[in-house]
Amino acid sequence: MEKFHETAELVRQAGFACEHLEKEGLREKFPYLQFPPDAQAYHQPDSSGYINPRELVRAEQELARKAGFSILEDVVEEVLKEEGEYLLLLRSGKLVRCRRMIIANGAYLNISNLLQNLEPCPRFDVSLTGQTVAYIRVSEPDANRLEKMPTLITRYRTGELDGSYILPPIKYPDGNHYIKLGHNDAFERTLLSSSDVEDWYRSGEGDPQAVVELAQLVQQLLPDVGQLSVTGGCCVTAKTPGKLGPILTKVCDSVVVAAGGNGYAAKSCDEIGRIAATLF
Repeated sequence: MEKFHETAELVRQAGFACEHLEKEGLREKFPYLQFPPDAQAYHQPDSSGYINPRELVRAEQELARKAGFSILEDVVEEVLKEEGEYLLLLRSGKLVRCRRMIIANGAYLNISNLLQNLEPCPRFDVSLTGQTVAYIRVSEPDANRLEKMPTLITRYRTGELDGSYILPPIKYPDGNHYIKLGHNDAFERTLLSSSDVEDWYRSGEGDPQAVVELAQLVQQLLPDVGQLSVTGGCCVTAKTPGKLGPILTKVCDSVVVAAGGNGYAAKSCDEIGRIAATLF
């Protein structure tokens, strides 16, 4: 709980409410959640929740367009330096010239070709781990009943899990409602190459045993919610040593690298990008 204590204090210092709850407080505030008898928790009622990644990308791109940016839906295969500029070779065959770059390609930082032609060629201490997620399909009545369920981060052991994150029921593009959750360090899989990453994503279902454990956790936590179906999915996390924060560094006068989100980059992306832009 020490890490939670520190985080709660930082939240309060930033001006947000964060209350400490124990057994009776948890039962009173969240009667539909069955926590372990000795559980303690911190609850942040305001300015918290979850991020819809599709809407986040849409909003960021719309803001960029309004600010005068052009957005190319393409993949940069290689970066060359030519006469004081950078030449970006795109998968479509197009070429893009630029004088400055922010490289923020997530898990592909060290396993792509984007750094190899920079002088000196930088290498960053970023490790890649495959994560498994589970999607628990629930009925619309259950989803409506759990409309005010908070997003959860747990750190207690249950079965083979050493913690988890759990989202409330969310309506997905297929029209169904799912509780999405993932594990902490247990069940992580080390990935060393681009083929490892691509094979992991192509597998599509993650670690079957992790999916079973995650579904059992939801059953324990929400015993009154029927699980209509359980499916798995894959994710990749780029980690820095000790998971102490992302890499934000100026490689040279015209190149900045932002990488290693440690699983927290989505909710922090605005600030990570702002800091990266100030490094030039």
